[in-house]
Amino acid sequence: MEQVTRFLSELQQEQPIFSFAYIMTGSVATYKGINKQQTWLQMIEGEFIKKRKLKRLIDAKSLEEVYQIFLSTPLI
Repeated sequence: MEQVTRFLSELQQEQPIFSFAYIMTGSVATYKGINKQQTWLQMIEGEFIKKRKLKRLIDAKSLEEVYQIFLSTPLI
């Protein structure tokens, strides 16, 4: 994750990563990065990799199941 964070920080020096219209939803103490991209990377690692939500999304049998997985995910 450190390499991706560094890459995004360098990219942000050249162009915006998030548009000005983008607003972070919710506030989760678990995922507090120094900037938006680091916060999102922490959430992706914590929720989709460590908590295996990516596998659950792949294995979902319905759009309702996909919706419930995203609904249970902080920042989404």
